[in-house]
Amino acid sequence: MISIVILIFLSSLIFLVWLRKRLRIINESIRAYAVASGLSELFKLKTSYIPLRETHVEEAEVPERPVELERVIRVLFGYGNLLRFALELGEFSAGELVASAKSRDAIVNAWIRDALALGLLEEFQNEFTGEIRYRVRRSVVDELASRVLGELWSLTRRES
Repeated sequence: MISIVILIFLSSLIFLVWLRKRLRIINESIRAYAVASGLSELFKLKTSYIPLRETHVEEAEVPERPVELERVIRVLFGYGNLLRFALELGEFSAGELVASAKSRDAIVNAWIRDALALGLLEEFQNEFTGEIRYRVRRSVVDELASRVLGELWSLTRRES
């Protein structure tokens, strides 16, 4: 038992000596880089000599269609990624989507309702069984995705 404690003590002591030597080498390297690049002169400046830009606080802009864009993002990327499962199924009923996504009926029905409102889904009735089925309109997916990317691009351009 005592030999294990001594072994741990010696190994930690060796590690600390090694770490101290390594940190000294790193600090010397940083100092040499600062001198070579001219950064050492920058550190000698007093903060009163550094000009500061004036900051202006502007009132935040309210997005034109926040609810619509929020719904688009929620339908495309939310609800447990139901769009991916719907695209994998191709043509599906609400029950099939519930089974495939291992989700709850209420969540799938809410996603279907939002997707129908956006025109993302095409609803039709099976002529033999009378079951209501859905199909994803891929052109609408592309249109909505480009709209989201356009909004993100415009938001990043406003910041800079």
